[in-house]
Amino acid sequence: MSEFLLNLVLAAIPAAALIGWVLLRDKARPEPPGAVLKAVAFGLLAAIPAIVVEPFVDLPSEFFPRPLDAAWRAFAVAALVEEGLKFALVKLWIFRSKNFDEAMDGIVYTMCVSLGFAFVENALYGYADRWILLVRAFTAVPMHAAAAGLMGWRLGLARVERDRDPALARRHAFAGLGLAVLVHGLYDFAVFAGPASAWAAPLVVVAAWMALVRRIRQAIDLDRARGVTPGPGGDALP
Repeated sequence: MSEFLLNLVLAAIPAAALIGWVLLRDKARPEPPGAVLKAVAFGLLAAIPAIVVEPFVDLPSEFFPRPLDAAWRAFAVAALVEEGLKFALVKLWIFRSKNFDEAMDGIVYTMCVSLGFAFVENALYGYADRWILLVRAFTAVPMHAAAAGLMGWRLGLARVERDRDPALARRHAFAGLGLAVLVHGLYDFAVFAGPASAWAAPLVVVAAWMALVRRIRQAIDLDRARGVTPGPGGDALP
């Protein structure tokens, strides 16, 4: 296997593992494989506009003193651009799919989009240094997944409320975007601000994952209560 292909495989492993993890949690009423692959492909494509747009959004950071420059790059350049692109893809295309009919679906599809994006980012960062791939497997990739999963929880709630209360659905959706930007931004700020703050980045990842696990349980319980997901015995609740 060539060095290039090996790096691609190593870049894909953490993203694939986390996709498998969230799909296992959706096993009561799993999404069609084609829809899951489409969501991952959307994430791959989202990396293209991110690569184009981020350098332009980054221009003002040259005029900011530290640590405002790090905050701008973390929250505006990385978090808002990247999470905004993921949000737009899910909201404008996947959200309207007939397959998106559960609160849990928001978590599944948004995480798949995000992990497709994370794979591309992983491959780009790890191309020159394989050590970076190992570090990102336990830091940046799980951060992308957790931030997206929390956004997906809110998008799932937006899907539940879409027909009953469109205004509430919009609030849920944009609250999800704000939460993803916050998690992503805090992580990147801890990294960008310098060695003294880098220790906080793993704490952001752990806290985000703890919150995501709780939201997954809530999404499953909500879908069972609505009667769209089978209960523990295998039958949908009345």
